Amino acid sequence: MKLKEKVLLLTYLIIFLCGILFRIGLFHSGYTFYTLQFVKGLDLYGSTTTSTVPQTCPHPNGKCELGYGETQENCPRDCPTIISVIPQILKPNEIATIIIYFNDSRFTLENKHSVSFDLKIYDLQNNLVVNDWRNCFDNVVFNIEEYGVLGCDCDLNQMTCQCSEERMYHRDSQQSGRTMSEKWEKILYKNSKIYATPGFFKITAYCRIPSYIKEGKYKIWVQPFLHSKEIKLRPAVIVIMVRQQKVKDLTTVLREILLLPIKPFLLLFAKP
Repeated sequence: MKLKEKVLLLTYLIIFLCGILFRIGLFHSGYTFYTLQFVKGLDLYGSTTTSTVPQTCPHPNGKCELGYGETQENCPRDCPTIISVIPQILKPNEIATIIIYFNDSRFTLENKHSVSFDLKIYDLQNNLVVNDWRNCFDNVVFNIEEYGVLGCDCDLNQMTCQCSEERMYHRDSQQSGRTMSEKWEKILYKNSKIYATPGFFKITAYCRIPSYIKEGKYKIWVQPFLHSKEIKLRPAVIVIMVRQQKVKDLTTVLREILLLPIKPFLLLFAKP
């Protein structure tokens, strides 16, 4: 092979390798773009209402530090809003555990902050499915009387809850009904709890999935508010799966009834 042909072949090889690397780069960029588009319209990182001028985080280290005056405005990475749902596969009208916490040095008893949450449910195309989640703590204002683990008494006609440590020990033990209520049920809010310290707020609450929601994947979107100065904190999003409860046919039901008396004997012969 002549030198000219070798150079030409090497050039083609370099172009081919560059093309592969370029396509890999595009694929990676496309993936990142998709994950950003996934929450477009929900304002995942959000903004606060106190200032539109970006500020530098005083002590960026992954911890939201009260001593440095770190907030979700000047330290969005250190001071997040986080939501989790247990379980993440649910049926309509089923009770789910909703856990939300946020860090922000502006939340203190000295500032007399009360806290509320705007809760919404979207489909994966960002279409609003549930705007007013009645059987949850959507737009309920929690008045925090002290730090620690707190229980709440709620007046849902006024959409307010008074929360203190003493109320934590007056829990309601009655069984919850199966029907969807127009308000956050007493059994649900009486067994919910709040943990509050300077610069930190966490709510572990029980809510019903709306009975009319269809089968599919959804995003639960939440945005906390501090009320003494109307501070809007950063929102968070989590994806859940809703499945319809399957109705057993008559044959299956009869078979299960007939097997009930002999199930203990069958277990004796079952392999460990």
